[in-house]
Amino acid sequence: MDAKFCGDCGEKLPSANTKTCVKCGSNPFAHNSYCMSCGEKAKNKNAVACVKCGASLSASPFGNGPKDPTTALLVSVVGMFILGMPSIGYAYLGNLKKCLIYIVATWGMLIGLIIVYVVASYLTLGIGLICCLPLLLIPLAINLAIVYDVYMEAKGEKMILPDFK
Repeated sequence: MDAKFCGDCGEKLPSANTKTCVKCGSNPFAHNSYCMSCGEKAKNKNAVACVKCGASLSASPFGNGPKDPTTALLVSVVGMFILGMPSIGYAYLGNLKKCLIYIVATWGMLIGLIIVYVVASYLTLGIGLICCLPLLLIPLAINLAIVYDVYMEAKGEKMILPDFK
């Protein structure tokens, strides 16, 4: 999400990387009194989404504000190799819904392919091991696509995977 407005006072920001609001002097990402996408005043302090544009008003677990593309890439790569979840990079960017959808999808697909691999090897007395081995490259390709997509989203450029908004 590229911030266009101060979350504290609703003032239009000169750039998405502004550290201090020119009107109120606060960190524009530290508050959620105003929508940072459209500038609409939040109806109450517990609101989680803007009633005007639907943008999230809640902070990501990693804090609000613009995210560094390199850090997003590293979070995603580490998530892929250590946890098997490159979509953890979406959580860093504040997109928890997309993170959870891709975790379920990638793990579900991997488990399904492993079952196919085991059944094929059992039914073909080991010959299926050779035939089905390339299928295990599919989750790797999808995980690499997620890593690239996280990086592109952090840069604010066109993403290659669906956004689920």
